[in-house]
Amino acid sequence: MGASMASNLQAAGHELCVNDLRREAAAPHLAAGAAWKDTPRGVAEGVDVVFTSLPGPREVEAVAVGADGLIHGMRAGAAYFDLSTNSPALVRRLHSVFKEFNKRGHKVEALQAIDFAVEHNEFAAILGPSGCGKSTLLNMVAGFDTPTRGHVLVDGAPVNGPAPSRAVVFQEPALFPWYTVLDNITFGPKNRGLAPATYRPKVDALVEQVGLRGFETHYPAELSGGMKQRVGIARVLVMEPAVLLMDEPFGSLDAQTRSLMQELLLSVWERHHQTVLFITHDIEEALLLADSVSVMTARPGRIKKRLTVELPRPRTIELTTSPVFNELKREVLALIREESLRAASEKGDEG
Repeated sequence: MGASMASNLQAAGHELCVNDLRREAAAPHLAAGAAWKDTPRGVAEGVDVVFTSLPGPREVEAVAVGADGLIHGMRAGAAYFDLSTNSPALVRRLHSVFKEFNKRGHKVEALQAIDFAVEHNEFAAILGPSGCGKSTLLNMVAGFDTPTRGHVLVDGAPVNGPAPSRAVVFQEPALFPWYTVLDNITFGPKNRGLAPATYRPKVDALVEQVGLRGFETHYPAELSGGMKQRVGIARVLVMEPAVLLMDEPFGSLDAQTRSLMQELLLSVWERHHQTVLFITHDIEEALLLADSVSVMTARPGRIKKRLTVELPRPRTIELTTSPVFNELKREVLALIREESLRAASEKGDEG
């Protein structure tokens, strides 16, 4: 497992360092003849790690070792290398994440042992029964909240707060009512002090892409719910975030508008290919939009099952009537129903 990646790193001059307790377990997964280098740094509390010393003045960085004793991944600079797939693509990761809240003196466990990774440019959706912690998970990736235990990593670095590289689209777009559509979209670049010449071509292209041409001088009060959400999406995309976090962005829209917005998002994503983490209650929406759908359990939320959506792109609404789509929908519906019934049963027992 991971031998070729270890060989590549060794050939590039990286020295693999390991805590003595992990040396024997990790040995089979290193390049033949690789030299060991002991590190004075111990294993962090609650986390099994080994270390890699990079050439030059760079600092010692971490390599993840799973509970099975195998090296699963390595952080080298901004990249996180997934040794199980020999790929540097897994850059957004929640590792053994727990989240607890104190509610009127009682501990409430919202999330339990979440292990979840999103590939670069992946559109990942999360589904689950109400109250399972979907939004809590997204808020930790956004940097609005922190885990009680565990680690949230983006590009190999821990998330310590909000950042422009991680943009959030909420269910309500929260536009500035005293600004026009154009002023709302350009607020971010202006606030950063960028010259109009650097962002206006991008803004013009986004206005066209999200269907706002002709509405640039309108105010939010003059727009429908769907049009407001178009402004919200354009306002986020103009900042070119690496990760787009979407918390039920179409949840408050009527069915027809929701369908139109799903098609719009598909079209925009095909152009920009940001990494997307999308929270929703809608099974069809998740399967239509996403590359993978993760179903969560009832509280405390865990990842019950992750399904790969092997449907061709570009996608259209017509895909939702295909046999393959409906087979996936039945599988996800059964998983959700099982968890909803369990949650209802447990609530009844408490009563």
